[in-house]
Amino acid sequence: MVKNATKSFCRLFALAAGCAVLFSALSNTDAFHEPDLIWQDQSPNQAKRSLSKRDLPNEPIKILDIKIKGKPVQLNSEMAGDEDWLKGFYLKVKNTSSQPILYLSFHLRFREDSSSQVLLNHQFSYGRPPVPDAPGEPKLLLPGDTAELTLSDRVYDSLRGFIEKRVPSANIRSADIELSMVIFEDDSAWVSGGWMRRDPNNPRKWKPIQ
Repeated sequence: MVKNATKSFCRLFALAAGCAVLFSALSNTDAFHEPDLIWQDQSPNQAKRSLSKRDLPNEPIKILDIKIKGKPVQLNSEMAGDEDWLKGFYLKVKNTSSQPILYLSFHLRFREDSSSQVLLNHQFSYGRPPVPDAPGEPKLLLPGDTAELTLSDRVYDSLRGFIEKRVPSANIRSADIELSMVIFEDDSAWVSGGWMRRDPNNPRKWKPIQ
């Protein structure tokens, strides 16, 4: 009788130990997956985003580096991002021409996807346009030198406010950049793929170079 009681006790002990091991394993499994659940809760607007560039003939500027929020970004590829995925947009460019540059500008276009219409076209620049009363600080980018262009948080917040009057900012999943204008020290300019020269009678007017 004592022997049978001992056997029963052993069976109960083994069963309890097995349950404890199973409970421990399940607890460890839950702990392993918990960070993923937390990450999903904290980033509800994570989605695939894309940044592309439209190339034009004879561009005198080369893009060396693109970063968003301090992280390198590749053009024409998808990335994960939240609704503020373009905040902290940064470009590093190089003057690949043989002339000093006074001013250059890029278009940054916001879209819901790559095939949809442009919701906002923002122009950001380096240097000061060489026209009377133009705002900005005079700068000179020599041949072979580099310059940095950054979309400030203040400007970004203003752009986001404008976009949200039309669609939620989380809907912006595509953007593209395009070199818009480069003005050289000799009063010539590259404009959207063509060459122009300032009108000597009107400093605000440019004529195509034949």
